[in-house]
Amino acid sequence: NLAGTPVTHVNAPLLSFKDIESMYDNYFKNTLCLKDKTARPIISDTLGRLPKTFVFSAEFDPLYDDGKNYCELVNEQGGEATFFKSAGLVHMHLRARHRSTKAKTEFIKIVKVINKLFE
Repeated sequence: NLAGTPVTHVNAPLLSFKDIESMYDNYFKNTLCLKDKTARPIISDTLGRLPKTFVFSAEFDPLYDDGKNYCELVNEQGGEATFFKSAGLVHMHLRARHRSTKAKTEFIKIVKVINKLFE
């Protein structure tokens, strides 16, 4: 995939790997952008300088692995990143928080993490 790691859910609902590739190809038409660390933070060697980082990735999302790998890289570079697996959910699940108990529970979890930052 975009970070060079395996994609767990290539044909996930609401966002497939093919969709991501299409967006990626459009975004990076100029191949010089592929070396731009602001456009592709996964290639940065300064992620350890980030403030506390929290990543919530839906379990059934082709971006799941990227979120997990990003956190690992931040931690390897001396930063503090926490990865949360949004179990049983798909990309854009937060839009369903008013209809899905599972999505609402995840939304509340995210809000609690954000609120702890301000305590």
